[in-house]
Amino acid sequence: GITLTNCGITDLVLKDCPKMMFIHATRCRVLKHLKVENAPIVNRFDYAQCKKLNMDQVLDQILRMPPERNRIIYLRPMQQADTLTLEQKTFSGPYPDHICVIHEFSNHP
Repeated sequence: GITLTNCGITDLVLKDCPKMMFIHATRCRVLKHLKVENAPIVNRFDYAQCKKLNMDQVLDQILRMPPERNRIIYLRPMQQADTLTLEQKTFSGPYPDHICVIHEFSNHP
């Protein structure tokens, strides 16, 4: 897997990673675009406090990836998010996933 913490990367493309199982990005203040291609067994996505990362784009990308395993998706956006729209997008994905939505109602750091 890959863990990014406080990194200064703005754009990252992960391509042809058949054994990668997780992606963690925390406090990456300048990360804007993260694209994952051909990573079939990724089962955990953690994106927290990445100020410029577009969570809609990230969620859309994750939901379009055919799951080979159960997945955990943790999003903690730094900007206001329309939770109803995110939930609708999550539950209308093209693959029948088991989904649990948890809303965190704490102040942003």
